[in-house]
Amino acid sequence: MRGRISATPAAAKSLDFNILQGDPRIVFYHNSRIPVAPPIEAIHPVFASFVRNATGTDDTFLDAPLVEGVSEMMEQAAENQELHALLPTVLIRHFESVQAAEFLSAHGTVAIEIGGRSIAVIVTETVQMWGDGEYSPTTRPQYSTLDLWAKDTMRPIVNASCCPTFIIATTGAWLTILGWAITADVEVVVQPLMDIMWLGEATPYEDTHVYNVARVFAALRKSLHDLEAYYRGLALEPTPNTQSPASFPHPTTFTAADGSEVQFRYLQRLEDNAASVTFLAETVKSGASGIVNKIVVKFVDRYGADAHRLTE
Repeated sequence: MRGRISATPAAAKSLDFNILQGDPRIVFYHNSRIPVAPPIEAIHPVFASFVRNATGTDDTFLDAPLVEGVSEMMEQAAENQELHALLPTVLIRHFESVQAAEFLSAHGTVAIEIGGRSIAVIVTETVQMWGDGEYSPTTRPQYSTLDLWAKDTMRPIVNASCCPTFIIATTGAWLTILGWAITADVEVVVQPLMDIMWLGEATPYEDTHVYNVARVFAALRKSLHDLEAYYRGLALEPTPNTQSPASFPHPTTFTAADGSEVQFRYLQRLEDNAASVTFLAETVKSGASGIVNKIVVKFVDRYGADAHRLTE
């Protein structure tokens, strides 16, 4: 992408979306019909923070107004309009409707203004029920978000970042939250950050459920604060002809065997596809020696340190 791809209304339709996902030049990388991408939590830390807070057991950041607002929202969850009307109260953010492309609009966005640019940090989409209409609540906002970022005015930010964005998709009383990020010129990673969550109240005994839902929205509220700080701290220096650091995962340090912290920078992927979790990197000069070493960085979900040492 990096400012070259725009969204089309037809592409977001469920049938067309499935056809396009079979195209090797496809833009969106997630777990359907095409190679998967690295975890989006490795692309930007705001997504890992959201997942950690939303699934944890720490309730200290839950305040009474939030819990009360979530409880009220759950009572109205089956009514889409009522649900979206209460989201600004729960997240303490202003939502506005945005026309992305012709006939393609996000149900609402939360945006921040930086340097005369409106940066969407949340894009929302809703349908009445699963299967209603031509669009899925999880596919159309992917294109709405793409079109918002593809505007010429956004190019400096696209060149300087991976454009992390949250997507809230609802259908009836069900809700899910996805992460959206750009990783290369024609690659966008979109992944669910949580299971589809029931927002309704099915019994008179829903206290635990209310707190679980409130924890998700508290995590999202905190992540929006972190995301705004991230965007406001960007150094906008366009580098359109080089690969942006935002195209690589965000971790850039590791702890060496002697306990010292080593900084490194990524050079390239070691596999030529979006599913690559292995990268060539080099250490950053430090100290008097100024030695630079080439290293291989691989992201894994489990690691056997003892087995690794046996191969040295």
